[in-house]
Amino acid sequence: MNSKSLLNRIFALVLAIVVAFFCFGIETFAATAEETTYKESLKAAGFPDIYLDKLWAMHKAHPKWKFEPYNTGLDWDTAVANESSNSRCLVYIQPNSDKTAPGSYSSTRLYLSRSYGAYTSKCGFDYDYVIRDGSDSSQSGWTNASPMAVAFYMNPYSFIGNDITIMQFESLEWNFSSISQAEPIIETMLSGTFMSKTRNTSNKNYVDDDGNISYVNTSGKRVATSQTFANAICQAAKNNNLNPCYLTSKILGEVGNSGSGSTTGTVSNYTGYYNYLNVGAYDSGSGEAIYNGLKHAKSQGWDTPMKAISGGASFIASAYIAKGQNTSYLQKFNVTPKNTYGNQYMTAINGVVNTTYKTYSGYKSAGVLDSVKTFYIPVFKNIPNSLSSSIVTSGYTNSAKVTAGVNIRKDAGINYAANGSATKGSTVTIYGGFREQHVAYDPSYGTTDSTYYRMFTPLWYKIGDNKFVAEDYVDTYAKALIGVGGTHTFKYKLDSGSEKPRFMSWDTRIATVDKDGKIKGVSAGVTKVVAYLMNGSFAVINVAVDTDFSGPSLVSSPTYGVNNTSNFISKVPVNTTVEKFTKGINEKDYIKITKSGKELAKTDLITTGCVVSLMNGDEVVKKYTVIITGDIGEKVGDGKVTISDLLAIRDELLSSSGTLSGAGYKAADVNGDGKVTISDLLAIRDYLLGSGSITPQTY
Repeated sequence: MNSKSLLNRIFALVLAIVVAFFCFGIETFAATAEETTYKESLKAAGFPDIYLDKLWAMHKAHPKWKFEPYNTGLDWDTAVANESSNSRCLVYIQPNSDKTAPGSYSSTRLYLSRSYGAYTSKCGFDYDYVIRDGSDSSQSGWTNASPMAVAFYMNPYSFIGNDITIMQFESLEWNFSSISQAEPIIETMLSGTFMSKTRNTSNKNYVDDDGNISYVNTSGKRVATSQTFANAICQAAKNNNLNPCYLTSKILGEVGNSGSGSTTGTVSNYTGYYNYLNVGAYDSGSGEAIYNGLKHAKSQGWDTPMKAISGGASFIASAYIAKGQNTSYLQKFNVTPKNTYGNQYMTAINGVVNTTYKTYSGYKSAGVLDSVKTFYIPVFKNIPNSLSSSIVTSGYTNSAKVTAGVNIRKDAGINYAANGSATKGSTVTIYGGFREQHVAYDPSYGTTDSTYYRMFTPLWYKIGDNKFVAEDYVDTYAKALIGVGGTHTFKYKLDSGSEKPRFMSWDTRIATVDKDGKIKGVSAGVTKVVAYLMNGSFAVINVAVDTDFSGPSLVSSPTYGVNNTSNFISKVPVNTTVEKFTKGINEKDYIKITKSGKELAKTDLITTGCVVSLMNGDEVVKKYTVIITGDIGEKVGDGKVTISDLLAIRDELLSSSGTLSGAGYKAADVNGDGKVTISDLLAIRDYLLGSGSITPQTY
């Protein structure tokens, strides 16, 4: 090959590379421009910044999906407070088989509100919860949800980034060209349930051998029909302008895959009556919800499954859709202008998200998941519009006690491999609290997640590298002690970001907490106060309220010299950290240590000039100034004895009027004779040369 031919080939190769990079650059630029343009359109429509990345991801995966903001006009914290009151939102509780708490079938404890109930022990729980629907005597059923739980399930941000859970925001209007188009999709959704036309373990008392509905009439006799459940649902949905996938999910969400007493037609005194959507089945502490629903069904003449399905669909259409509650979300959380926080379809806080899988799987199995769909996504005022990575307590101990033997996991979730175990009574160090980040219906969970949706063990403490323990099994030592009417501000630190955390008191009858983290004692007792972020990170302190508590009036110590007349704390060795110093104070739970107005971290050194404030909640009772022998004064005090301290004494001795005063002068009196002399200078010289020592003095 001659040199000219070689040059031509090299030139062609270089040109091809340049063209390829140029084209790649154009594609990258176009993709970036498309993303920017789309996000700008979402923002212009009224979506907050924090929604944009998730909705862009949904748009890329499903270009035909349309997202529209539903501007509630409501303040976020106000909405959470309202949904947390009057038993509007409930969570499930049940003791486990050996009657010990936390139960494996009970929602995680921070999701169970303690603002109702009694501090006694029943059925293995250390607290008697008020059961709103179920059995109070056995502590099984549904009880009030905590604000922390409400804030997660009510927050659209929690669910808009997932193909499945976003279905709760889909428009609920009829969206098929015909019943024949919809019916195969609904049959797919019913597969394996009591309403499937194909024989399975759940439907033997509901359909005949041909897959048609079979039911018990009011005379107790079985009646055959020529209609499948899928057809009955589609007919009812079309007649009432309802999305049949929604209607199917709603039925299964209400009565379960195997049906319930609302669907058998055999409940005593209500033979032959049905309520497939549990209309009127209001909660009862003695578990009478099904009876209440069947009483309503009888009053409506719902004496066949078809009538119950049609009647329930009509009720939803008139009572909810026609009033603007046209998504599953808005039926659970009524943040519309009409009867705000009222007229809500269900009380189970996770009920609405549990219905989404059936809708999603029906669309996916039928191949119509990517067809045109409209999603109405609520927007609130003052909802966090930025994220912080994690939150930890600041100024409290980070130690905690393990309350029961438990596995340690490699990450925050029960599906992660075990990484050892923790024994009951052992002490661990907490490095942060985190919410399990697995999306709904992760394959590693299986389909049962549709029932539980991250309710039982969603909260985890990190106790080391690749070491996590479920929050239910750990009690932090971090605490604040206040009197009735006293206050204390939750002290926390964010690892990154500027998101303002939300706060929750586990029992508002003992202590309340406002949006700024200010805790106020209400009555005697102990409760937990939680700070939490939008991504699920959290931090917990225990708040003890004492009726007669006024806090200590003086600081005392078995280790250091405390002068309550001149307000000095001395006899503190050099190189003493805040953490070590605190352990030597009897009133360690009531002190705050600052320097130049800034609170010190536990790893900082105590220096001459540090201020130790004795606190009663947020009120300063008394202030002390620290003196460390040889660590001279506010100007050069660093918790150590160095050449700077030697020079400070030199300047004091050479000055006609003196350069040191207060704690600085005291610290310069190295031999403790009440004066600063050449002897003190020589003592520091010898210490620095290694030929002498400095004994911490009491001043």
